[in-house]
Amino acid sequence: GQSGEHKLALFYNGIPFPQSPYSFSVARKSRGAMINTMTMEGDGMTVAYVGKSNYIYVHNVPKGTGLQVEVLSEERVPQEVRILTGTSGTSTVEYFVSSEGMCEISITWEGTPLVGTPLLVPAVVYD
Repeated sequence: GQSGEHKLALFYNGIPFPQSPYSFSVARKSRGAMINTMTMEGDGMTVAYVGKSNYIYVHNVPKGTGLQVEVLSEERVPQEVRILTGTSGTSTVEYFVSSEGMCEISITWEGTPLVGTPLLVPAVVYD
């Protein structure tokens, strides 16, 4: 439907209802509202260990496939990422980095970045 102001005229046997036409407004559901309720946590937000699983948990994820995660190495090379969609609105992001340096993690919902992203995370070798 069209967003904006609308009028609805009601008739019964060709006679308009009292107070007809009725005015009402239609607002498109804001994607921003969904983005604002999504939160992140996990050690993978602050440090990435080379060659190991690193995790970020994204909470209040709406149903659907809009969650996208990209991890780039310091050389801007895409790294391996897996997204495990949970049933409780929490998605687990597992990612692997192949080299040391600062990596950039972009987390978006339907193309809109989550608040606080992209993240710049140091990738280090775990001793």
